Amino acid sequence: MRHTTKWLLGLALLILLMALPLMAIQAQESSLQTTTPAPTPVGTATLPFAGGSDEDEDIEVMEYGDSVEGALTNSEPTQTYEFEGEAGDSVTITMTGPFDTYLVLQDDSGFELTYDDDSAGNLNSRISAFALPYTGTYYIVAQSFGYRSSGSAVEGAYTLRLNLTEVRDIEYTQEVEGELSESEPSTLFRFRGESGDLIAVTVTADNFSPYVIVTGPDGYQFAYSDYYNTGRVAVVGPTSLYQTGDYTVNVSTSSGISASGNFTLVVERIELTEIEFDEETEVELSGGLPAYFSFEANAGELINISVDSNNSIDTRIDVLDPSSYNIYSDDDSGAGFDPEVNRLVISTTGTYTVVLRPFADSGEGAVTMTVSRAEVPSLDDGPQVLELGEKQQRGVVTFEAEAGEEYTISFSDMGGAQPYITISQDGFTITTISSGPVNGLSVTITATSDGPVQIQVEDYSYSNVSMTIELEN
Repeated sequence: MRHTTKWLLGLALLILLMALPLMAIQAQESSLQTTTPAPTPVGTATLPFAGGSDEDEDIEVMEYGDSVEGALTNSEPTQTYEFEGEAGDSVTITMTGPFDTYLVLQDDSGFELTYDDDSAGNLNSRISAFALPYTGTYYIVAQSFGYRSSGSAVEGAYTLRLNLTEVRDIEYTQEVEGELSESEPSTLFRFRGESGDLIAVTVTADNFSPYVIVTGPDGYQFAYSDYYNTGRVAVVGPTSLYQTGDYTVNVSTSSGISASGNFTLVVERIELTEIEFDEETEVELSGGLPAYFSFEANAGELINISVDSNNSIDTRIDVLDPSSYNIYSDDDSGAGFDPEVNRLVISTTGTYTVVLRPFADSGEGAVTMTVSRAEVPSLDDGPQVLELGEKQQRGVVTFEAEAGEEYTISFSDMGGAQPYITISQDGFTITTISSGPVNGLSVTITATSDGPVQIQVEDYSYSNVSMTIELEN
């Protein structure tokens, strides 16, 4: 046994001695590879570092308020600019030219902080009101979208502007005036909010369509208006503030269209008017401004909301769930230009918000709004028939289930419906089904808990259809 062990140790030592020259060669090759960085492919999200010594590259230095002229060529498809900024500075960088431009902002280590393609309109680029994270050196990389996306160089002259965007402090209910211009395409406001505050931001412009973004204390853009808004009023909220601190409101123009003009802004802490079921609520609307209401509802209930303007005003309606997420919007589903919510499924028990607003900026008039509960057909009583059409594209049925039990739900006599079916319990989706024109289908589910299961059917055939729903256990 001892002789065998000595023989094995000798063999291992011999193999090690033979491998040493090869290991030395590999170590040398590895050392050479680490001193020569691999080239960065052109057109990817990771760009070569724009910074470096001025001896290596002639980088033009910019200051806030500067506007410079530059040109891209086949030999120089990108141009780099350097500037000094302080932590918290809100900078706006705009690049315009006769080609599809592209902007990148890098920090002093080459990390890409942000970028933009077309926000200045007409294929021009704008990084708008970006808050600098530290005091130090930053780099702007001006290039074309073609070079960024595919490495195809574009030749052409351009104009680059760097501006420091002022941040104005405001308070709740304070109406402030602002202005957008070619040199200042966005304006920043800051307000102090407490966790749980329910707020709404309203911007009314003189002659352009505004776009509004609300940013939290941690830099998270958590609420914004309609980016494709074509009116003069933009509204954010109501939305609940998620922590105590300073919030920023950025006002620019919708759809990236460059515009100039004056506007007014107000940030309000909303007090919701509670609505009683089946009672008519009189509402006076004016100036394009919304009215806010609330109601309490339980998971599994169906809610109807009707609005009657007597043809005096065109309105629209939005319904927000307890987390301030917009779960339903409508414009003209009711009589004339009145909105209507028909058999909305309540998925979570809590407080729901109704936002009623004029469709036009100058709309004003009196309306009557009523919120009511709708009866939910139960499959426990036997097969149910749903009739869907232009005015009612959604139907709901329910049944009582036991946890862990399997249930088969069949749909028949669908008449070429194009259904989207959601089956849920306790606010959680068990399964969804989406189909083209179909006459019948079935699905088997397992109940996740004891209690009612909701089956919501939406039809996208845009025709009048009828279907029978039946439960098998």
